[in-house]
Amino acid sequence: MAGLLGLIQELIASLFYKNQPEYEKRKQLKIILKQLKQQNPTYFKPITCQVLPSFADMLLEFVNLLKPVCPIFSKTIQNEDARLAGLYKDYLIKARLPETQQLLFENFSYKAMKEKLLSAAKPADVLANIQKDFQEFMANFAGEEFITFDPEYGELDRLVNLCKHNFRNLFNLFDPSFDSTQKGRPPKFTATPGEKIFQELLDLYFIVAGIDISRGVEKNLGCLIERLERDKANRTKQKLQKLLGRIDQLLKQNLNPDFILNLIRVIKQEPNPQS
Repeated sequence: MAGLLGLIQELIASLFYKNQPEYEKRKQLKIILKQLKQQNPTYFKPITCQVLPSFADMLLEFVNLLKPVCPIFSKTIQNEDARLAGLYKDYLIKARLPETQQLLFENFSYKAMKEKLLSAAKPADVLANIQKDFQEFMANFAGEEFITFDPEYGELDRLVNLCKHNFRNLFNLFDPSFDSTQKGRPPKFTATPGEKIFQELLDLYFIVAGIDISRGVEKNLGCLIERLERDKANRTKQKLQKLLGRIDQLLKQNLNPDFILNLIRVIKQEPNPQS
């Protein structure tokens, strides 16, 4: 009966809106709603235009998975001390060199070169040798490891931005008294109207769109952990690998950017909100 009613509604809509943009819009929104219904668990209630607590539950799991990752950034490449943060980024570059070449890295520091020149009987000859050695050393940076550094660091930077994002406003729309930083206080999430959550969903979409938990991200994070923890690094890296795997799974499934965009579309009743 429900199927027949749907066909009748579609027929009426086609008669009123045929060859008009409104009819195409309704058709596209219907397709998007069908896709949302296939999501498990269901996050959206079309009749009341509400985003359901299951969405907040999934997002809370995601935020909790990020908690062990984010401090790594604040201690290294996002350190409040800009000089220290820069040194950690330099280290990520240095770590891609073979071990023998890493040892030569310090030879080209300002301090090392200054000492050589001041103690040289013939500074001009020493300077010429330094320039020759430096050119040979720089040839190491032409390999694939360094060609991929910039895009892989860009992926890491997107994860940094995700760690910086304030999820509190979004959670408070489902439970005004909830604070994700407090332990032992379970949330009491309830459904929230779509129009209230619209802006937070839009912010969330832009922060997760384009994030790729690639091997490059894992490799860079592993290097930072090795620098921070040294003896305990292997154990921490194993735990991190599992966390990143689950984060990646959520970004590709339950919190997929395309799915979040579909939520935005049905709330706004606009299948192409960016057009």
